[in-house]
Amino acid sequence: MYWGGGSERLPPNSYFNAAEYRIAWAKKQFDINTFGSMITPPLAKYDNEIATGVTPWEHYLKYGAAIGVNPSNSFDESDFLKSVINFYGLDMSVDALRDIATGAGVTPLDYFVDYVAGNSELVSKMPAPSVPSGEKVNTSPAAFSVKAPAAVEEGDSVTFTVTLSHQQYQTTNVTYKLTGQGGAVIGVDTDSAVSGSSNVLIFTPLATSRTITVPVTHDSIKESGEGIVLTLSNPGEGTKLGSAAKASVSISDLPVLIGKVIDGYVAGATVFADANGDGIWNEGEAKATTDADGEFVLEGGTGTIIATGGIDIATNKPFVGTMTAPAGSTVVNPLTTLQQAFVANGQTVAEAASSVATALGLSSGAVDCEAWV
Repeated sequence: MYWGGGSERLPPNSYFNAAEYRIAWAKKQFDINTFGSMITPPLAKYDNEIATGVTPWEHYLKYGAAIGVNPSNSFDESDFLKSVINFYGLDMSVDALRDIATGAGVTPLDYFVDYVAGNSELVSKMPAPSVPSGEKVNTSPAAFSVKAPAAVEEGDSVTFTVTLSHQQYQTTNVTYKLTGQGGAVIGVDTDSAVSGSSNVLIFTPLATSRTITVPVTHDSIKESGEGIVLTLSNPGEGTKLGSAAKASVSISDLPVLIGKVIDGYVAGATVFADANGDGIWNEGEAKATTDADGEFVLEGGTGTIIATGGIDIATNKPFVGTMTAPAGSTVVNPLTTLQQAFVANGQTVAEAASSVATALGLSSGAVDCEAWV
């Protein structure tokens, strides 16, 4: 036997503490003993490694042992020496082995730390040590739960958040399945890439939250009562299902605004809802083209209604210019354009209607701008 516990990757404590190792690893990178902003980069690097499926114990074997990181704040000489005895099948007591160490002029911790060269054969034979217990680790089964917003509009995405009630020190998983309700069909009312089959969600060590994002498709069919349900099942070893193992999200049809563009009815005009108020159409803003009778249908739009272009069917000439109307208006015409100008200056829609009447020299009171044709 040679004196080289680090090389042999023997655990210096039967209670390998993944949380303590994570901090010790980060501190070792900068050789600092206090917490501060400098600790963030190595912690992030460590967490990124763990996110790929590497367990804390595997990370320690691959990286930590090589630079002498102590994987527990409470190095236990007796536990370590027992592991040496068991690994080599030695017929001696812990005290006898300690005497050998003392005679060699090294402590058991020196023995472990000083020999850090890799030995893949020995590593492959070493089982991971037991998980910390007592006050340091919650050893009760962690519970999986899922939550989601109550509703989502067509054309948007819904995010389901699956959580564990507390950290686990090994990789675990849970099965989830998406189903439709109220006539909704997964892969039809959701993006076609979304699967209605059972899927497995992996939780790497120490992870307590994962998300599943489901894009919801938009159609022009008026529907009610549709929704998406995510159900958890088959929790991995050491975990269980919590009381909230299912989450439902209702699908809402986009609001529809039907109206007309009139200066004489204007066919072929471009109509959009100016959601960001910049006066021009932007990707994502509701847009439509008027039909032969000047009618438009806007789905899901918010903001000032703006109409440009088209043919005035009364004169059969191109309409030149832009007309506007307050948000939610069902008519866009010269009067609503004047009304919207007052709204843009801070008036309410009702106040703007009165201002239009005053500007036109009409009797006191508001004018119904949308009724003018």
